[in-house]
Amino acid sequence: MQLAQRQPKSVLLIDDDAAERALFRERLKNVESDAFDFREAETLSDSLGLIQNEPVDLAILDLNLPDTEGLATLKSLYAAAPSVPIIVLTGLDDADLGLKAIQVGAQDFLVKGDLAPELIRRSVRYALERHKILMRLEAAEYENLQTRERLSLQRLAAAPQASTSARAFQVTRLHDGAPLQFSDIVNEYSEMLENAVDQTVTQADLRVPLRLKHLAVRLGRLKVAPRDVVDIHLSALKARTVQMTGRKAKAISDEGRIVLLELMGYLAGEYRVFALGRGHSPAADTVERGSGHE
Repeated sequence: MQLAQRQPKSVLLIDDDAAERALFRERLKNVESDAFDFREAETLSDSLGLIQNEPVDLAILDLNLPDTEGLATLKSLYAAAPSVPIIVLTGLDDADLGLKAIQVGAQDFLVKGDLAPELIRRSVRYALERHKILMRLEAAEYENLQTRERLSLQRLAAAPQASTSARAFQVTRLHDGAPLQFSDIVNEYSEMLENAVDQTVTQADLRVPLRLKHLAVRLGRLKVAPRDVVDIHLSALKARTVQMTGRKAKAISDEGRIVLLELMGYLAGEYRVFALGRGHSPAADTVERGSGHE
C-alpha cells in the first residue's frame, strides 16, 4: 500500500536581501527537504500581490523593506492576510521589536544572526500549529457569538409590534410577501457590510452612510417592519461570511452591528413620516442632495 505524499507547505520569504533569502531557504530545506514550497518577494506590495493571487501557508517577514519598515510592515501584512501565520525576522539588537511583533499579531520571531536549522524548524512548526489552534478557537468563539446575536435579533424580530408607527405596517414579512425584492435588498445590504469594513480599514470613502439612507428610503416605501430589517441583516451576514475566515467574518459581524443601528436610525425617520402623515422624509431629502453630487 502506497502512502499518500504530504503536500508541501508554501512559504513566502519577504526580504529585499537575496542572500538572506537564500540562506533562510537553505537552512529550512536542511530541516525537512521536501516539506516546503518556497516563494519570494522583495517588497511588501509584491508580497501582498502574491498572497492575493495564490494564498500561502506561512510568511517569513523582514520588517525593514524598501516600501515600509518596522511594525507598520507587520500590521499591513497582517491586515491584508489575517489567515496567514507570520514569523518576523529581526536584527541582533532588535529582540524587543520581535516581542512587540508578537503582541501585534506575529506567531513568532527569529533573530537573523541566530538562524540555526533546529531553531527554524521549531519556530515554523510552532507558528503553523499555534495559528491553526487560534483559528479554531476564533471560529468557535465567533460561532457562539453569532448564535447569541442571532437569537437576540430573532427575539427582537418576533416581538409584538406595539408602537403606533409599527402597527401601520403590513403583517406579512418581506421575505414571504416579496421574495425577489427581499433577495435584491439582501444582496445590496451585504455588499454594504463588507464595504463598511473596507472603509474602516482603508479610510476610503465608499459612501456607506449615503447608501444606507438610500436603502432606508426604499424600505420605508415598502413599509417594512423592524423584523424585516433584522431578517435582511441576518441573511446578509450569513451570505457574506459563510466562506470567510473567523477573523474576517468577525470583523464584518462587528461592523455590521453599527451598520444595522445606522439603518434602523434612518428607517425610524421613515416610520415617523408615515405615522404622522407627512409627505416627504428627511432621509429622502438627504439622498436627493447626496445624489446631486454623484
